[in-house]
Amino acid sequence: GVSVPCRAARPARSRPPTPMAAMQSSVSPLAGDRTWMEQGVVPFLQGDVAAAHRGLVEALRQPSNCFLADRAAQKAQLARRFAFVAGCVEAALGQGQSMQRALVDVAKTLASPPPAGVELPGAAGLSASLLREAIRLDPGDLLAYQELCLLLSAHGADPLPIAEAAVRRGLWADAMQRPTVYFSELESRAFWEVGQLGDADAAWIRELEASWQVVVDELCAALEAPRPCFADVGGEHRAGGQHDGEVLGRGSWSEVVLYALNEEESQIAQAHFPRTRGLLGSLVPSAVDMAEAGFGEIIISRLGPHSHIAPHCAPNNARLTAHLGLRVPEGCRIRVGREWRQWEEGKTLLFDDSFEHEVVTTDQERIVLLIRFWHPQCIGRESEYMKRDDRIFNWKNFRKTFPPLPDEDVEKVMFGYDMDDAELCLQCKRPPSEECMPSFYMDKATYRLRASYRCTGG
Repeated sequence: GVSVPCRAARPARSRPPTPMAAMQSSVSPLAGDRTWMEQGVVPFLQGDVAAAHRGLVEALRQPSNCFLADRAAQKAQLARRFAFVAGCVEAALGQGQSMQRALVDVAKTLASPPPAGVELPGAAGLSASLLREAIRLDPGDLLAYQELCLLLSAHGADPLPIAEAAVRRGLWADAMQRPTVYFSELESRAFWEVGQLGDADAAWIRELEASWQVVVDELCAALEAPRPCFADVGGEHRAGGQHDGEVLGRGSWSEVVLYALNEEESQIAQAHFPRTRGLLGSLVPSAVDMAEAGFGEIIISRLGPHSHIAPHCAPNNARLTAHLGLRVPEGCRIRVGREWRQWEEGKTLLFDDSFEHEVVTTDQERIVLLIRFWHPQCIGRESEYMKRDDRIFNWKNFRKTFPPLPDEDVEKVMFGYDMDDAELCLQCKRPPSEECMPSFYMDKATYRLRASYRCTGG
């Protein structure tokens, strides 16, 4: 079925209608619009991309009783329809399942009969054209720019012209910085220097560099261990990193997870890197807390010879990344934004991974200790930024996954869901409390929105 990989966001304590009530009280214009289905989706499912494109454009521009008299609101609604269908098309390419299975899921989401599956050539082109139409209709919709940039990058095309258009609209500050969740108030620079951080961050970085040999000694022992402790990046061992392996253009990329959301993996690392884990816990506990909350990770990152991590942007700009060079042959490089740099063994390289970045190695592997830590302007407000990030991330996933409702305010009700109507917390199995945050997902049997909760604190 279709799942919504939403992260959690703590709700308000008011009592708005439940998500189910909101969904049942509003009919999606896509769900019952047979003209739209016949003119757009049917040719699409039959593999006639050109006819599908013409039909979608014509049908989506037709007036509908869901539109308000306000012309701007109508255009925004049209733009959201285009963006949603584009997301459906792209999902068919990117979910690792057959085209037939993906199209059946899309059809169920739209409350239409499951179609006969066919291979669809040119789906990426159709998706891109629909996103461009969404931007034309609503040039201020950042989500459409983001999705188009991701689509272009995934298929080897240059996203910068689209990103620069978003910059001209004031939606981003830099075309190279394109995170899913963008906090415009935070200072942006591709590379950071230790002196640009606060005293506390500067102190742990200096102490970490002074303790470099501790990490290297454990790394050497781990590499010689009879049972390998490195796992391929993108594997099931790290729940929050299962998409990371998709940016590996060539070569090999593996890791040892020192701290992350999955405590079982951290226990594996404890057998090989006990002193390193203890050092990190004492020097930078806030980064450990961030990792264990699922907002970042601390890993030993091992990139094989002749490897390339393709250009990509991280999901938010509320955190920075530190790389402590452990094994760094000459010529291995990283680009962040528009600048290339090289690591030094025993030295820390600091950067903002919400900027587009890529990595290349030579004929030898490169190994670094990677630490995600808070942007200096987030310190003291970490919980606030985590909640804001979760809400924005959930909202954007919802908009990509569900057909647009006639009234955006109805959709927003779902993100003020009251905890008294929720299921038990997934972690402690007790009724949710103020220390829980909701996660929205689509029920595979009914294709309706549901909410679950997970503890975030004491």
